[in-house]
Amino acid sequence: MFPLPKSPTAKLNAVIESFNSFKRVVGKIGILKRSILYYLNSSLPLRLYKKY
Repeated sequence: MFPLPKSPTAKLNAVIESFNSFKRVVGKIGILKRSILYYLNSSLPLRLYKKY
């Protein structure tokens, strides 16, 4: 286990830091999902258009 910080403010800062990193990861996943959906939506009509 990691050593616990001594003061409550340090503990709070550690919690906030982990929460911020978690939010950053979630944001990256959301951006990735959005870009994949955008790519699929933009490339699918082009493919259908080229077929016919």
